Amino acid sequence: MSLSAIETSLEQQSSINPKLILFWLFVIAGLLVGFLNPWSPALNPLGHKVLMGLIIAVGLWVFKPWDIPFSVTGCLLMMIYLVFGITPDKVFSGFTSSALWVLLPALYFGYVLVKTGLGKRISYLVIKAFNPSFISLILAWVVIGLLLSALTPSITVRVAIVMPLALSCVEVCKLEKGSNGRALILLTAWAMALLPGTGWLTGALWGPIVMGMFNATPGLDGVITFSSWSKAAFLPIEIMSVLLIIGGYFVLRPEEGISVSKEVFEGEYAKLGPMSREEKVTGIILLLCFLFFATGQIHHIPDAAVCLGGLFALTAAGVIKTQDLSSGISWDLVIFVGVAMSLGTVFASAGVSQWLSSVLVPMLAPITGNSWLFCFCCNILSAYLEIP
Repeated sequence: MSLSAIETSLEQQSSINPKLILFWLFVIAGLLVGFLNPWSPALNPLGHKVLMGLIIAVGLWVFKPWDIPFSVTGCLLMMIYLVFGITPDKVFSGFTSSALWVLLPALYFGYVLVKTGLGKRISYLVIKAFNPSFISLILAWVVIGLLLSALTPSITVRVAIVMPLALSCVEVCKLEKGSNGRALILLTAWAMALLPGTGWLTGALWGPIVMGMFNATPGLDGVITFSSWSKAAFLPIEIMSVLLIIGGYFVLRPEEGISVSKEVFEGEYAKLGPMSREEKVTGIILLLCFLFFATGQIHHIPDAAVCLGGLFALTAAGVIKTQDLSSGISWDLVIFVGVAMSLGTVFASAGVSQWLSSVLVPMLAPITGNSWLFCFCCNILSAYLEIP
């Protein structure tokens, strides 16, 4: 080994990893909270231990000093809670929540959209229905975003389907890199895959997650449903989407037009070939699931039952294979979400929720009387903390 290589190796070994330092600061802070009980007697010793575990886990989740998966850190957190006396039914409550069993099949719904090619076919089917122009392509991406949001809650899956198609679209339209027209199409496609679906419960993964956290909180069980979520979020989200589209068009209004004909997009669709049996089955099952979600107040079948039935139907029809069950979705995400959903029950049983209420309610009282002011302050705080 050369002298320079040895020096480089020594420099790498002696270099200080700032993430590791920050993680150990979290560990120290957690241990101090857990064993010094700084908020006693308002918070009991068990509550301090619960906060200790959470602080250490947050350090691992944020800084990932040894690339430990989120799920394994969640397992460590559950171990800490069990060691300090939290009962198993509380620690594992997130995994028995109906919300997790909405999320789990819904992840497979996104997987089969990609696996079968149905998501790509739907997108091209919509695009070829319009005469090529910037206005029509914007409308096409709106329709595509709404359709894909109805079929899968995974924004990641929707973006993975839409963005390659959007890139292919701007190439077919011969829109140059750096041009306003290219930016308008790409940004609109991305935004429509992201935003409109959040107006209903199953249009984004955080819908089932929030529902699970509410259900785990005493007195809030059943507050979040497909209907209640839509009543609160659908209109504001869709208005926001419309304003975003209009604003984007005026800001990035292209000077040039689109010179390609409708037949070009029809040719791209023809390259996909005839619709396969798997695509047809997937489309029918996912459409039925969405209709059951939207009409829950009529038939009263739980969303979890609908999702589990959809997963069974896709598997029985041969769309989902045995090997897909292990590789089709991120189990790291599923376990992490299950742990997160358990926190509400753990906090309530350890007295942390009551203590936080006594601290936070007086602090937030000046702004909670006005819902608009409260939402505005939350948005400012989220932007300041860079919360996605």
